[in-house]
Amino acid sequence: SLRLLDKPNIIELQIRESLDFALILFNKSFYKASLSQVSKAKKSAEEIDNNLMLYSALSLERRIESQYISKSSTSKSNEINNISSKALKALQTTNLLSNFANVLHGLFIKNGYVKNDQEYKELSAFFKSSHPIIEEKDLSFYDKIYLYQSYVWYYNMTQEFSLYFKFSKRWVDLFESNSDFIVNDLLLYLNGVYNNLNALYISDKINKFDILYDKFNNFNIKYSIYFDLNISSTYNYLLQIQTINQIFIHGKYDEGIEIIKPIIVILQDNPYNWDKNKLLVIEYKIACVYFGAENYSNTLDYLNTIINQPIEGVRIDIHCFSRILCLITHFELGNNVLLSYQIKSVYRFLSKMDDTQKVHEEIFAFLKKTSSMNENSLKLEFVVFKEKLLFLKNNRFEIRPFLYLDIIGWLDSKIQNKRIQEIIQERIENKT
Repeated sequence: SLRLLDKPNIIELQIRESLDFALILFNKSFYKASLSQVSKAKKSAEEIDNNLMLYSALSLERRIESQYISKSSTSKSNEINNISSKALKALQTTNLLSNFANVLHGLFIKNGYVKNDQEYKELSAFFKSSHPIIEEKDLSFYDKIYLYQSYVWYYNMTQEFSLYFKFSKRWVDLFESNSDFIVNDLLLYLNGVYNNLNALYISDKINKFDILYDKFNNFNIKYSIYFDLNISSTYNYLLQIQTINQIFIHGKYDEGIEIIKPIIVILQDNPYNWDKNKLLVIEYKIACVYFGAENYSNTLDYLNTIINQPIEGVRIDIHCFSRILCLITHFELGNNVLLSYQIKSVYRFLSKMDDTQKVHEEIFAFLKKTSSMNENSLKLEFVVFKEKLLFLKNNRFEIRPFLYLDIIGWLDSKIQNKRIQEIIQERIENKT
């Protein structure tokens, strides 16, 4: 019943049904009718650029033709051989590109951004040695998508964000110039738009981000009839991430407290069966919203939820930065005794995870000194600390910590005796 319900929206189901019918008819010796069903399946497979299904259809067609003798049998056999050879070659290319993109995505999920020159060299060497040698102009629709995906994951990990934007934009543009494929593969299109939004967010392109966010937010109005639970789950996850990013990019943390309430309900019920990695990312972003709104009690609640989870080899970066933000939150709460103990604990954790950077060391050094500072010297120490971080921010491998927390905004708030959101909003006004 579920298969019949989904059949109108899933072309792959229709193709498989045609092939199933063809096989049944073939077994009943209805060769012409069987070939008709195969022809229908081949046409649909070509329309959605699915070489695997096309090859399956050709294999069945070859089998039928071996039993059904006609005047055109020789020419038909040659035609099948030629088309199946091309389909097999295309399948091999698709296999190479999709595997390549998938491995890079797995590396990003596990490790996040590269942390130093050594990691960059290792990733670059892997990328160059494993990249399939192909001409883009010769690629099919999906092959191009897989190629763009591999560049998206690579340039995101290496923090080359202009190129991250460039290839995520190509990913989206290719879908939008072949609009039939949007309906055929909503998930892949949604992920492209999400990465395009993410690149704009990281690059602080506020106006472009807002325009694309509105489009993304209204996406379900046009396409909801094609949504199944899986697509709905992915769309809502990606939308919630970008909804929180919009809070960050505008610095509207007080408003954000209300905006995240429905997201918190979704987290608690988890109706979409989001995996631990997805939950982890949203929990950290919610903690950052509370931190920006100076609601430190709720900040710690969400950070402790992350910290107390077992590390299972995914998003180690989130685990690390949750501990860093936890230290800063305890500083804000004046928990000096607890802070002194936790600095050592967090430093050991980061060392064990091989995730200690100069920015982290400067944070540790600053927080260690705070217990002996008086109120007059504290502001001066904030200024000195900020100058050190701004210097480090010019190092491409030290920019990573600033992507997880607007620590410069936090320092400016302490120096100028203003709230973080005021600092960010003033920053936006000065840009325009």
